[in-house]
This record gives sequence, C-alpha cells and structure tokens, in this order.
Amino acid sequence: MKKIVTFEEIVNAAELITAKGDNPTIEKIRISIGSRGSNSTISKHLNNWRKNIPIHKECYLNHAKPVNENGNSLNKFNNVENINIKNQLDLLKEQYCKAQHELINAKNKLFSLYKYQEAWQKEKDQYITDLKQAHKISLEVLNENYNNNINKLETKLNLLQDKIEKYITNSIFFKT
Repeated sequence: MKKIVTFEEIVNAAELITAKGDNPTIEKIRISIGSRGSNSTISKHLNNWRKNIPIHKECYLNHAKPVNENGNSLNKFNNVENINIKNQLDLLKEQYCKAQHELINAKNKLFSLYKYQEAWQKEKDQYITDLKQAHKISLEVLNENYNNNINKLETKLNLLQDKIEKYITNSIFFKT
C-alpha cells in the first residue's frame, strides 16, 4: 500500500532544498521524499506552501557576475567606495534571505501548532461527548437501580400490609 504524501513532507523537503540555496522544484522534492508522490499532489502542496510563505526570488539566485569575452568578471563597482557599497548590499541581501527563512520556519511551526490545537480541540470535544454519554448512562443506571429498590420496597410493604391485615382479621375472630 502506497503511503500518501502529506503537506508536511512537501514543506519539510522544500525547506531543506531552500536551505541549501536551491529552488524547490517538483522533481527535487520527489527525490527528497523518496521518489514518491504524483506531480499534481506535489505541485498542489508546493503551491500552497509558496502562497503562504512569501519569499523573494533573490534568496534563490546565485548572484553570478557577468563576464566579458575574455572570461573576466564585469563589475560595475570599480572603485573601493562602490565595492564597499556592493559588499554591504550583498550582506543585507544575505541577512534578508536569512530573515525570510526564519520567517518560514516560524510560520511552519505556527502551522504545526494550529494543527495540534485543532487535533486537541477535536479530542477535547470527543472527551466531552464521551463524558456526557457516560453521565447519561450512569443516570439511567442509577434511575433503574432506584426504581428496582422502590419496587422491592413496595413489594415488601404490600407483604407486610397483607400480614398486618391477616393478623388483624385473625385477632378479631379470636376476640369474639
């Protein structure tokens, strides 16, 4: 029996792929989760993940520097001041991407907590339903026991009343 590919598996795989600096694709995710899942299932979960977690493409891009025909890097930052600005910009982009990943992790944890909360609420509701049912049954049992006891007492009372009446009747016959 095939195990169903879950949203959590897709999210975890996408996060791992993203953490490595790659763009999570359907094929990369399928390989990451053990060659399971259809394109449509993986795509659906991946798109839901992407909708809920805004990440800018710059976090996935290798900032490759263009090269000229000789293979030398073309850099518009030629003087020291511009190079420092570029380095600061690269650092800010890196920090931004890290912050985005932290946000993703926080949202995933929050999503997991919501799922736990939902499961616990269902469990709590089931316990309440079970307790109400148990209470109802126990009241029915108590009621039945009381009714049985009342019936026994009424039977005893009737027997005693019959005995008293017989005693009185017998006593009257002896006095006359």
